[in-house]
Amino acid sequence: MAYKLSVANEATKKTLISQCRRISSYFQPSESEYESKPVYPPILDLSYEAVRERKVETVAKKITELETVEEKLLELNAPKYYGWWACNLKERFVSYDALPFTQFATRTCLTNELPSIYNDVDEIATKSIPVVKEKLNDLLLQEFEFVEQRTNRKGETKTLATEEDRFARNFIPLLNRMLVTVLSPMNNELGLTDIDIKPRLEAFWFLGGIEPDKLLRKCRENNKLNQKLKVDEPIDRPIQYYGSPCLNLRHSKPLPQLLDRNSGLSTEGTIPSWNLDPRVMGYKYKHCRATNVPGFWPGTEAQHGYLSYLTRGYLKQRDDQLTTSDHQEALHVQAILHSFAWTLSQACYLGFGPYTELTYPISTQTIITNGQYYSFSAYQLNTCALYGKHSGPTNPHRNVCFSTNEMKLFDVIESGQVKGFNDDVLKSLIKFYLIKPTEPQVNLRPYLSPELYISNVSDTARRQKVETDFKYLYSNRPRHKLKEEIYHWEKIYKIDHKTRPMEKKVRFFEIGGKAPGMRRLDEFVPPYVPKALQNPPKKSRRGRLPVQPSIKL
Repeated sequence: MAYKLSVANEATKKTLISQCRRISSYFQPSESEYESKPVYPPILDLSYEAVRERKVETVAKKITELETVEEKLLELNAPKYYGWWACNLKERFVSYDALPFTQFATRTCLTNELPSIYNDVDEIATKSIPVVKEKLNDLLLQEFEFVEQRTNRKGETKTLATEEDRFARNFIPLLNRMLVTVLSPMNNELGLTDIDIKPRLEAFWFLGGIEPDKLLRKCRENNKLNQKLKVDEPIDRPIQYYGSPCLNLRHSKPLPQLLDRNSGLSTEGTIPSWNLDPRVMGYKYKHCRATNVPGFWPGTEAQHGYLSYLTRGYLKQRDDQLTTSDHQEALHVQAILHSFAWTLSQACYLGFGPYTELTYPISTQTIITNGQYYSFSAYQLNTCALYGKHSGPTNPHRNVCFSTNEMKLFDVIESGQVKGFNDDVLKSLIKFYLIKPTEPQVNLRPYLSPELYISNVSDTARRQKVETDFKYLYSNRPRHKLKEEIYHWEKIYKIDHKTRPMEKKVRFFEIGGKAPGMRRLDEFVPPYVPKALQNPPKKSRRGRLPVQPSIKL
């Protein structure tokens, strides 16, 4: 029964009717609220695997929709306050027989010949050989014959590996300067490149399809709350790469595609199946930040990699440790890891990343040398999202590495002469400098806002917060308060055997708190802000705004 309202004001009457649930039928719905056909909510798969996959896709969608580069990179670190428990790969540490794992970890197929794009500059390279050969002959005599070896750096042990690396660090910049000077008339883009000496190179991604270790299997077996979890189900492993090439060349325009992204080797190439834990190869796990640094910071004009030089002194150290020499496999591993890490970190600065798939390929070139031996590699990144289902056959794309075997530039230097000069190696070296960057035909940053970087955002509070957090995380400094851990005596006397019942319970595993490894990046007590300085100011309990303090000038 509806109650009769006797009010003079019509507006008041309508307000009272809208707030009274018993007479809500007075309001008739509009025609726009109806559909000609019934609309039902989507039917979701409620299995454990489907629910977990939807959670991962939600994270991927969130990162993809962020507007700036720094915010996307920060979101990778959001789940872990103390960093990810990640497998650490390093440029100068190559395990024995690591090529199958490297190809699987980077989803890269390998071919032992350079792509056809280098045939287009074969004639120009042949004509340039006499001039370059004369200059290079003088440079080799200067560095190998006439210059005394530099003394060891402080704290550096004198070995054959360090001596070779020291020579390469001195020789490669001179070689690059000579080639840029001589070949600039044939390729005017060389004069517009930026040069980085020993830049910082880091890359982070998630690798799916890795089998769980013994500890994780045991935890799954003892997990009585979730019986749907399979013991041997593959997991995603975080991978963090650290490197420092001898020299990098960057350009404001990208290199051309080496092959079509949707055909041939990039979709049907062979990738070894390797789902074992990386620790069986000798790689270590450490807590580290998810950092992607291609040798420069966001906002730099030249953001596209053109050419990299790597040294190979670590091979002499491996010869002392291994009974079998596998130089060629180690060089392939070094080229694949460096090229994948450099192109992936560049992709992160373009708005893509470990959770955001590429819309176009990214190419780069790599040369590994010690002055006498040379290995040439051309790499095309076709896919960078390797987590979960994207690491398996459902991912239609494969990265491609075109790598040659090591070749000898000359045999020996005797009596002030370079003997046994190989013109084919010199021609390949010249070709890498004759490939011209091209104007992009696609949108290079489809997942970024017009601001691109946080420095262009007009919101001062948001800009300052993101910049502070980004610079602190990418400095790789440890937290001021280190992560709590369970000591051995606590594991024995408090957890396994419970022999100290009268002791005060203050540790995180005794009071039922969250484990330190599960702490998120935003879970911390913010600095105290006085009530009068809060924006907006906090209302007092008496219903009045606090008095703003007077400022004396």
